[in-house]
Amino acid sequence: MRKLFGLVVGCVLAVALLVVGSPAANAFGSEVLGCAFDSGAWTANSCSGGGDQGVVYQIHFSASNLSGTYSRHWTVYQYQAGMPQFPGVVITPTSCTSTSTTCTVSLKSNALQSKTISADLQSTQSGQTRDIWAYATVYAWCSDPNSC
Repeated sequence: MRKLFGLVVGCVLAVALLVVGSPAANAFGSEVLGCAFDSGAWTANSCSGGGDQGVVYQIHFSASNLSGTYSRHWTVYQYQAGMPQFPGVVITPTSCTSTSTTCTVSLKSNALQSKTISADLQSTQSGQTRDIWAYATVYAWCSDPNSC
């Protein structure tokens, strides 16, 4: 009788595990950083826009595919587009905090040179650390210096 009881309990537990399933897998590592200009559509990895004379653009960096709790660190660089050989200037927008999943940067268009902002979001979860990057380019509004 005890053997039969043990067999029935074992079968019930096996069926219960199949029905309930296993816990969700940790999705750490599938995060993606992207950006959007002003109120435009978010795109993964990079975005671009601008080209209007003297306009200040709001560039919104944000992460998707987040799972669980993270500690975060944002680093934002500004440099001239097409000139990666020169180091970028680190800027510190106030919206880019260790508790925020978004980072907003204001950047004014330039007459002759496009500008690029790169954002690095370092996320740590359960002792694992991962860096994800996104780039935003604000186009110059004048391509010919003789006509500006």
